Order: sequence, then structure tokens, then C-alpha cells
Amino acid sequence: FRILMDLIISDIKVEKLIYPLAKPYVLSFTVLKEFISIQTKVSLNNGQYRVAEVIPLFGYNSHTASSIIEFIESRKNIITGLKIKSARNYLEKYISSHAFSVSPLITAIDLFNFQENSYWKDFNNFVIPASTESISNLNRIIKETTYSNQTLKIKLSGDLNKDIIAFKLLSKYSFKNKLRLDANQAYSLDLAIDIFNYINQSPIKSNILYVEQPLLDND
Repeated sequence: FRILMDLIISDIKVEKLIYPLAKPYVLSFTVLKEFISIQTKVSLNNGQYRVAEVIPLFGYNSHTASSIIEFIESRKNIITGLKIKSARNYLEKYISSHAFSVSPLITAIDLFNFQENSYWKDFNNFVIPASTESISNLNRIIKETTYSNQTLKIKLSGDLNKDIIAFKLLSKYSFKNKLRLDANQAYSLDLAIDIFNYINQSPIKSNILYVEQPLLDND
């Protein structure tokens, strides 16, 4: 694995792809008639490559397809020729200010050895995906990251009982991880009220950065 970290980024390509939708997709702030995917291919000097994407969400932030491509194009010449560890360290400083734009570059780098080695625990801004659908997997991830500063992005199931079981599991651990909860419109208004009432009384409340899209679009 250390040999992998010594490999050098040899090339970066970015491409804009447009996928028309069969029917409009309703978000909180807009209605999408097509998905625009900004795909980034990161290649290493041993021939390996990984591809990651970001989809601009109009209305959520100011990151447009054009600004994302411009950001990637302006940074790719800087990190091409760097070891992938150095490239990731360089890109981390843009997470707060250019989260959408930098995400395909960081994700592509992480995919070379995603979540397979404790080395990634060295990166405080490594966001680890998890889900309440699998309590055993969530429990494993929590144990592995309890004493780190990493962020967990947890996909909620929309099943109130299952999600509360997951929250109770999280409450058992004394950890400093930040939590991003992604409901993806999984809850009706009544269920959303119930889950937020539970969160407000839960020890993990202070760890939660936000709950993304808790409600159905009609609510």
C-alpha cells in the first residue's frame, strides 16, 4: 500500500456528460429535467486509473458545471506529477470553500484504495459513507473511526424504527466524529417530525452537521 502512495499522478481528464431524464426530478429548490455529470479520470504512472463524478445541484450552491470544470482544469496541472498522497493533501484545503468542485478529484484518489487500509485515518477530511440499512456494517465503521476526526455520511433508510436503532447504536460510543445524515426525501412530514424529535433528545445531536433532504417533495 505504501508503494501505491508513492505512485505519481500522470494525467487528469475532465468531461461533461448530459443525461436527459424520463420525467422531471423534483428537488427542494428546483426541478431537474436532466442530470449533468462532471466526470474526472485520474491516471497514475503505473497505468491504473479511477473515475469519479460530481453532479451540480442547482439551487443548493453556486457551483455550476462551468465553474466545476474551470476549477478542475486550473488544479490538474498543479497536482499532475505529484505523488497521490501529496496531491490529496494539497486538495484538502479546498474542501470547505470548493466542496463540489474538488470532490471528484479527491474521490478518484480515494478510490485507488478506498477504506482498505488504516492509512486513510491520517486524513481528517476523509468522509466515510455508511447506511442505517446495515447495522453491522455501521457498527464496524464506527469502531474503526471512533477516535478520529473523520466525518461519517450516513444514508438514512426512511424506516423510522431502523433509523432510531442506528441512532441508539451511535449514542453508545463516545466519539468526536461529525455526522452528515442523508435522508434523500425518505420521510413523510409526520415521520420527519418524529425523527427530529428523537434527534433533538439524542446525545448525538451535537455531532450532526445537517440532515439532507428529509422530506418528500410534496411536503
